[in-house]
Amino acid sequence: MASAKEHKRPPFFLTPIPYLMVFLFITIAPVHLFSRFLMDVHLELWIALAVISSTFLEYFVFQSLTVSYDAKLLLFLCLLLMGAPLVSSLGNEQHFSVLLNWEYLSWAKMLFLGPFLFLSFSGKRRGLLIETLLFSSAVLALIFWYRYGILHEVREYDLRPTLKMKNGDPNFICLLFVTPVPLVLYRISRILDPVHPIKLFYYGGILGLLLSGAIASESRMGIISLVIGLIYLLFALPRSLRRIALFLFLAVGGVILFFGGITERFVHIQDESNRMRIRTLINGFTLFSTSPAVGHGWDTAPNFFFESSGYPRLISETPPLAIHNTPLQILAELGTYGFLAFLGLFCFVTKKVREGERPLMHYATAALLIVFLNLLTLPLETKDFLLCLAFCLATLSSGLFPNRSQSLSA
Repeated sequence: MASAKEHKRPPFFLTPIPYLMVFLFITIAPVHLFSRFLMDVHLELWIALAVISSTFLEYFVFQSLTVSYDAKLLLFLCLLLMGAPLVSSLGNEQHFSVLLNWEYLSWAKMLFLGPFLFLSFSGKRRGLLIETLLFSSAVLALIFWYRYGILHEVREYDLRPTLKMKNGDPNFICLLFVTPVPLVLYRISRILDPVHPIKLFYYGGILGLLLSGAIASESRMGIISLVIGLIYLLFALPRSLRRIALFLFLAVGGVILFFGGITERFVHIQDESNRMRIRTLINGFTLFSTSPAVGHGWDTAPNFFFESSGYPRLISETPPLAIHNTPLQILAELGTYGFLAFLGLFCFVTKKVREGERPLMHYATAALLIVFLNLLTLPLETKDFLLCLAFCLATLSSGLFPNRSQSLSA
């Protein structure tokens, strides 16, 4: 097949780019869930079909798309991981009942579209990917502040903010807020010489929304992971860019000390919440030891929480919890096969991030470090937004840019 340089690119609306941008937006900020009409017409499915059809059109008709080895490898890894819950369902005689689980279908959809995202956002297009991710995160932050600050949506037992929508747990919200912060810093670093006041106001506003939302969520690991990511930037970035990371590091530290609520969360770190997390880990190790090959099935760990952890099952107590450690959760629910598939995917993501051009590679590495740290304390196995963040980071630093001038054009 002829190379992409020898063929004219199709019109923008015939490429998968606009449909992938919409898909990323509704994954990060699921505003479509507020509309009964959009839910009834299955908006996500139609967008997925548009991505697939436009990609085939660009590849076969316009011949303006080249499928790289990395894209093929990513597709293979995604299909392996997509099949892990099916293998576990078969091994536990659950008769593929996981196919009726809407969260699995959403997760599988993201796995299937990930390689399309990796394939489509190359070269100059990566700027659109960064902007889509940042804009989506900002919209989620606006929704968060409206529902928390005006509607006063909080969890009854600890008064922490929660969104009565998809991925509304405060810890998940915080992860969605802190992961894009290094990418906002990257954008700010690009407009400082010379300074663009309008752009600086725009990105500064996004940064303020994300940081304030993260602190309001009172997620301990979310805040810790952000601080560690910023410390990494302090030492990894060139000396000319370190002042940005230092400024934000001091600003975040000051805000944390100023707001007593989040400070109290760290002072009383040995609370019931963390004690329950330890019990979920006991549950995870117990389940893996009894079924190491294929696990106990997708999202089944809470069913064994009281039995495995030795926690008394009282009606007045907290409901059964998932395993608050994603690698262990995968081992317990999807077994060794599922864990190896998950590990393979994230090794691919890490490799692509580390192959990226500097200085973007450092910002993407900080974001990936934030994600990895949260994997250790959150049950993220079933969350499609985790895959979305991973695919975005791998794509931004994928090393597909033929020369430095093109790679920096974003």
